[in-house]
Amino acid sequence: MAHLEIFLLGPLQVKLNRRPIIGPKSTKVGALLAYLAAEASRPHDRNSLAGLLWPDRPNAKARANLRYTLADLRTALGCSQPASLFLHIEQDCLQFNRSSDHWLDLNAFESLSATPGGPTDPAALDRLQWAVELYRGPFLSGLATRSAPFEEWALLKREYFDRKMAAALGRLSVLYQQHGEYTLAEGYARRQLELEPWREEVHRQLMRLLALSGQRSAALAQYETCRRMLDSELGVAPEPATIALYKQIRDEEPGRRVWKRGPSSQAHWGDLALEKSGDLAHEAELAQVDHFLAAALTEQGQPAPTRKPSYSERDGEIGPRLLALFLLANLYRSQARYPESVTAGERLLQLAEQAQEPSYRGLAHWMIGQGSFFRGALVRARAHLEQALSLYDPQATQSLTYLTGADMGVTCLAMLAYDLWGLGYPDLALQHAQRAIALAQTLEQPEPLGLALAVAGSGFHLLRREDALARGRIAELLHLAEERDLAYYWAWGIVHQGWWQVRQGSVEEGIAHIQEGMAAWQAMGMETVRPHHLSVLARAHGRAGRIEEGLQILDQAAQVVEQTGGHYYDLEIHWQRGMLLQAHDPTAAETSLRQAIALAQQQEARSWELRAALSLGRLWKQQRRDQEAHQLVAGSYAWFSEGFGTPDLRDAKALLDGLPEKGA
Repeated sequence: MAHLEIFLLGPLQVKLNRRPIIGPKSTKVGALLAYLAAEASRPHDRNSLAGLLWPDRPNAKARANLRYTLADLRTALGCSQPASLFLHIEQDCLQFNRSSDHWLDLNAFESLSATPGGPTDPAALDRLQWAVELYRGPFLSGLATRSAPFEEWALLKREYFDRKMAAALGRLSVLYQQHGEYTLAEGYARRQLELEPWREEVHRQLMRLLALSGQRSAALAQYETCRRMLDSELGVAPEPATIALYKQIRDEEPGRRVWKRGPSSQAHWGDLALEKSGDLAHEAELAQVDHFLAAALTEQGQPAPTRKPSYSERDGEIGPRLLALFLLANLYRSQARYPESVTAGERLLQLAEQAQEPSYRGLAHWMIGQGSFFRGALVRARAHLEQALSLYDPQATQSLTYLTGADMGVTCLAMLAYDLWGLGYPDLALQHAQRAIALAQTLEQPEPLGLALAVAGSGFHLLRREDALARGRIAELLHLAEERDLAYYWAWGIVHQGWWQVRQGSVEEGIAHIQEGMAAWQAMGMETVRPHHLSVLARAHGRAGRIEEGLQILDQAAQVVEQTGGHYYDLEIHWQRGMLLQAHDPTAAETSLRQAIALAQQQEARSWELRAALSLGRLWKQQRRDQEAHQLVAGSYAWFSEGFGTPDLRDAKALLDGLPEKGA
């Protein structure tokens, strides 16, 4: 059976049974096949194809040229092969046969470059390296069709895949940095700069890598290269973050690192403790923090030094011990190890109460509240988060905010917005979201503001299906992230932008952005909201008609939940699975939606219960099970006492108004 290979990244190359049949000199034949293969998700009208390739010719002449080119393409694909083997040819349209025995480098590149996984996953490194090897150069480089519409289309594709390639190179650079392979990381950063020489964050990454590998002079020289390029090409000065990094490297003391990790970095606890902070400036205190972190890790069943340090409150070491437990709980939270995070938070709370330390009591409630939320214990989460807010003192926790990149007050308000929405208080949730953003703005610190815009802003409004409000917050978030070099929040913003685009109908572009943001998160080792991102990606594939792919992605999300204990996401996964299955397997869809409802009732998540009930009610209405649908939705709707102007409650009211009540 014939096997077709199509290479579009770099010069055009097409092989049939490993024998080259089309190259860059086969201009219009190659252009036609390239377009059909790259846009294989839909059929293409012959008039549109003719106008794309011969825009300056009369329609009749362009159609004739298309017939001749199609005949040449069929000949190139093998006269002995049926035309339908690789092409669906109809009287008025053409489409590439995606079910044929073929391999397209674009598909392989996209799949490999979106590989999830952190620095401990060797498969992630292998797949990313394979993706980078597939990129032989810019999309269709060297193919000159002399058609402006085709060149414009190719340019957009070229820019898209260049961005994907740059993102893959950036991930490899970060992953190898986390492995301590600074030379390899440097090489990938330099390749990324070749594609994006104006990206200051890449220049900063290269400066860090050079400094980490002991090449301080080269790191300073890289700053000069960046400064000269920005001045000559753009007429601008380096960003404050670039200048600050330059000064830090220039002024660093021998043997000491003074540049700060981003808030998303999943650092080893020893590295985290060694960050520079006003309250942790003395080496003796740092040694105590390391001492108790080792002890805490040992008690949690984690690797630590072979000799377990002894400690007691009477030794005057209570402060470092409290700090160690907080850092440990926060580290587990960032790794999506929610049971361990809650346990460490509970131990911190017990010790803080014994020591009568209100600031650490607040931090303990914060950790327990966040972990409880992700575990699906929404009522418990609310109680602890509200208790943390009552103990919030921004001055007392300022140094810890520096270490973690988060402010307790902002985070608690943002988390309560999600928690209260889930519990069925949409208006109260909105008030907390607005308070989170207002507080973050008064603090005048980029990380808390980034979190507020991402969680209480764009993410919260997308959750509530308030797309117009979400769009404005996404723009604010991306602007802040780019201006202040917040890679963590930039990735979050790109995912939200992608989901917003999908909901507006730009499905493929939105999917690309979702995958780009997820890849950046994975490169930084973050796992906290990965099930949600996977669920969003699955739904996006569903909107593109790729139901099976969406279901496979939801299976990945379920595996992550099982590994991490983040059972809050079970609700979304079952609901999304039901939505994907509705048109193709109504029985399986009903099963998934019933599971979502049962889980929501178990977690007392009234808004999720209503959302799943609404989806199942619509399915039953299509099946003419009107009374069952009315009873189901009415039972969930009746619980609410506020939020009747939100999209979900408006939709529920509209559905109920169109359904007969029992016995009517």
